[in-house]
Amino acid sequence: MVSRLVIVKYTLQYQHKGPLDLRPEDYAQQDDLTIEEGEPVLMPSVGDYVALKLTQANKLNAYKVVSRLFGYSGGWCHINIVVTDLEDGEYAGVLKE
Repeated sequence: MVSRLVIVKYTLQYQHKGPLDLRPEDYAQQDDLTIEEGEPVLMPSVGDYVALKLTQANKLNAYKVVSRLFGYSGGWCHINIVVTDLEDGEYAGVLKE
């Protein structure tokens, strides 16, 4: 049996889901996130906090990761990360500005 190394490229897409929503919104983050083969990939896990331009044009806001979905096709790994709003005061416990 011969094994071969498969190099995969990645796309990352963040979607917003409100605290009372059953599904994420249809739109994704403003920034195009494509990681080429051989580049290191740092992805947040469920429960992590991220700062993104997502729900307001050109405004960076903090969100909490609620799920990650990985899909594979044609040498690509498509990663969809769903985030939600932080509870009141939650951001103050994460980062002191």
